[in-house]
Amino acid sequence: MNASSSPAAPSASPSERWRARAAVLAIVAVLVLSLLLATSALAQESDDTPPTLAGGERVNATTMQVTVADDTDVDEASIDVEDFSLSDGDLASINVTESGSNATVKLFLESGVNTDTVTVRSPADGAVTDAAGNALASDSVTVTGMDSRLPFLREFRLKRVNESAAKIVARSNEPLTGLDVEIRGPTSANLTRADFRAVDDNVFGVPHVRTVHFPEDGVYTVEVTSLEDESGLFVNLTTAETFVRDATAPTTEIDGPSHVEAGDRARFDGSASTDNVGVVDYEWTVDGETLANGSGFEHAFDEPGTHRVGLTVADEGGNADTANWSVTVHDAPSKRGVGVTATNDSARRLVVVSSNRTEERVRITDEYGRLVGDDDVTVRSLRVTLPTDETLRLNVCGNATAPGFEDGTGREALTVVSIDHGNETVRDPTFRFSVSASRLSRAGISYSDVALYRDDGNWTELPTEVVRATKSTVVYEAESPGLSTFVVGASGAERDWEASDGGDGGDIRVADARLVRDSVPLGEYVVVEVTLANDGIERGSFLAGLSVGSRVVDTRRVTVDAGETRSVSFATRAVSNGTVSVNGTVAGDLRVVTRDETPTEESGGGLLSNDGNDTGEEANGSENSGDGGGFDVPIPNPLALWPDGLVGTVLTGIVGLVVGTYGVLKALAIYLGY
Repeated sequence: MNASSSPAAPSASPSERWRARAAVLAIVAVLVLSLLLATSALAQESDDTPPTLAGGERVNATTMQVTVADDTDVDEASIDVEDFSLSDGDLASINVTESGSNATVKLFLESGVNTDTVTVRSPADGAVTDAAGNALASDSVTVTGMDSRLPFLREFRLKRVNESAAKIVARSNEPLTGLDVEIRGPTSANLTRADFRAVDDNVFGVPHVRTVHFPEDGVYTVEVTSLEDESGLFVNLTTAETFVRDATAPTTEIDGPSHVEAGDRARFDGSASTDNVGVVDYEWTVDGETLANGSGFEHAFDEPGTHRVGLTVADEGGNADTANWSVTVHDAPSKRGVGVTATNDSARRLVVVSSNRTEERVRITDEYGRLVGDDDVTVRSLRVTLPTDETLRLNVCGNATAPGFEDGTGREALTVVSIDHGNETVRDPTFRFSVSASRLSRAGISYSDVALYRDDGNWTELPTEVVRATKSTVVYEAESPGLSTFVVGASGAERDWEASDGGDGGDIRVADARLVRDSVPLGEYVVVEVTLANDGIERGSFLAGLSVGSRVVDTRRVTVDAGETRSVSFATRAVSNGTVSVNGTVAGDLRVVTRDETPTEESGGGLLSNDGNDTGEEANGSENSGDGGGFDVPIPNPLALWPDGLVGTVLTGIVGLVVGTYGVLKALAIYLGY
């Protein structure tokens, strides 16, 4: 019989098995957590190491990041913005995040700093702690790459040391590793940071200094082209200063009139003054009194006589030069009460002579001593006699026409002037006019071939005299019986030498002949004043001839009324020494001098000026203008004085022998050590 077995235990359901497993896991977790808590508590009880600043790095131009490290755990709540200080810059705020047992702290700056390295420091006040209460000791970390400001110049200047040297001062906002300076001028150079020295002058910024020498005269530009700071930040610049080296004095040149009428404004020009670098200052004086600055100057001379106009010019280097200009002021009728007004037509002037004056004889001209005309032919003034209680109105036109003049006279018209005077009458009108040397040259006539003609139904040549002559201008004066249309034209004087007495009707003789100056520079004018007298009972003409030595240099036919005298003037270029005479009457002995000699002048004052100008405007028509104007002056060749033939050959041999002997003796003396 089979033995009976015991009944089997019932098996657990799946749900019961999962509940059992969960209970086991819960028990294990509690045990582990308890173990960790116990371990942490044990570690905290045994932690005596304080946290430290473990490192720092740049986040951006205004943000840095540092790590507060601890072996257990940093108390992030203990970290505040006051717990950090910076070597450069201002801290605005912080942001703290946990990173394991460490804390990451971002430091936000108020603005970028001007240095590459920033030191972050923690204070020793126990404010930052770990979980065990250990305080962060005084510590610091360095953050690099924080420089966000470009270098710049706080100051750049050149400080002159002397006339040829200057100190360059380039003051930057921070120390530099790169500094490029370019010097341009007559000589050029390039300087780098190694050529400068940084100095500490206890002034904000860093000055970099270098003294440079400028070897040649001229204008130099010193320019800073680039800067580089210690962080490698680089900037291009174009900051420049100018230095002028000038050891050479300027040369002063004055251009202006040498003869003016009292009361007229005269223009003087110094713009032709030169300097190797440049003229920067002009100072004008009259008779020693400083009156004006600038390259041009105007002045009205009230007192007749000789006056001195001075001009001092200076350059950038302070060098100066002075020149003087002599002006002869001639007495003239008053312009008081005279008004000359320009019109839309530049050649026409309206003239009003008021009754509010005290003089009967008046001079009609503008403030510069010009009435109408141009640089070639100018009517300078009209002198008239008018009762003081009368008003005169004239319409003066300088570009009028003269129908029939050239056909009727066979002469060339240089200019035509018409004067519309209505029904008003004046007495003793006298014209003063000038003709440039270049205009005479273009017309192919001599200075003495000029006369003033009046339209009185026929063209009548008026007695015309030379007042004065310079290289560029001849000034004439002519009297007229009344006002009308006038022509300045070629004279009808005969040009051929006929006979020693030159007579044609009347009984005319040379009563007086005077050489205005007996010493004249080569090529300048010789002026001779001649008085002719008619001792007869009828009007006649006389052919006056001017001679230098045995050579006749000019002739002129002059008409003289019966029982009257007439003065005429000759002017011819000074070419050679000799006795000057008019039809045999001696005027004086002429001596031709070189330019550096001082010509003499008689005490009575002369008509001739040595400056080559009569007015500033007329200077434009000078004979040296390059257009063929002016008078042709034969200049003697000095070599022509050397004798020819046998005498010349012998002299040449003697000179050669002397020169050769001197050379041999000189060489022997050098060889012997003398």
